[in-house]
Amino acid sequence: ISLVFACLQQCFIKTSAYSNGEQISDGVLIYEYRDGSYRVKSCDAYATGEIVIRDSVNGVPVTSIGDNTFKNCTSLSNITIPDGVTSIGDCAFHFCSSLTSVTIPGSVTDIGIEVFDACDELENVTILSGVTTISDHMFAQCFGLTNVTIPDTITSIGNGAFNTCVALTSVEIPASVEIIGADAFGFCESLESVWFTGDAPTFGEDVFWSIPGPLEIFYPCGNATWTEEIRRNYGAEEVVWSEYELPQITIEGPAGFGYNTEMLEDLFNVGFRITTLGWNEQNPLTGSCVTGG
Repeated sequence: ISLVFACLQQCFIKTSAYSNGEQISDGVLIYEYRDGSYRVKSCDAYATGEIVIRDSVNGVPVTSIGDNTFKNCTSLSNITIPDGVTSIGDCAFHFCSSLTSVTIPGSVTDIGIEVFDACDELENVTILSGVTTISDHMFAQCFGLTNVTIPDTITSIGNGAFNTCVALTSVEIPASVEIIGADAFGFCESLESVWFTGDAPTFGEDVFWSIPGPLEIFYPCGNATWTEEIRRNYGAEEVVWSEYELPQITIEGPAGFGYNTEMLEDLFNVGFRITTLGWNEQNPLTGSCVTGG
């Protein structure tokens, strides 16, 4: 009986060691315990350079970043978000004006609004496969944004998602995208080309508002969803709609030659147009490609 009591006592101590609202600081970030996991609650406003968010605290997983957590951390240059984070709150990185690049892990399923709004120096954004939504105003006023990688798991791009990204020149929209919200690319004054790789999505009002153009929008040849009614300006001053066709792949090689279909799919997904594939002894899979932009 005493042994059972001791075990129960140990279990009670272990499970009651964490209570909702309990906070732990590493000197820069404050983590708050809530219902079996930790969230990043706040950051020292004077934090500089690179910050790596823990994937766990005392063995308990870190699964979320709270609203306004890094807001106005103007000296933060880089942030590492661990795989395992599933939620990023509203305005989490708003006006992190020195942030230059960010990778959003595929584990993230819930994204608030204006997450990276007004991150002036943000140049490169990589959204990993698994993320399904680019939220409202998520990258609005990211004046330095020149490159964004949108995976083929994204189904919606929110209202004003890239509004006033004045340095963005080209973007590829994967076939998975079904909805593009109002003003999503409004005031992207340098935007020159948009590549769609699948069916026409549902367009919100003035998706390309106030883009001077000429803006060339490419859509797949022979795809019946791209009707004349769909092919409008959406608020841009000048739009040129152009069909494109992925060239037929030619594979040459000895009998029994095989090729890596996953590699081909990856090339398509990141916007490569494969023109020819051939064989040589040094590199069995060769070919020439041109980028989507």
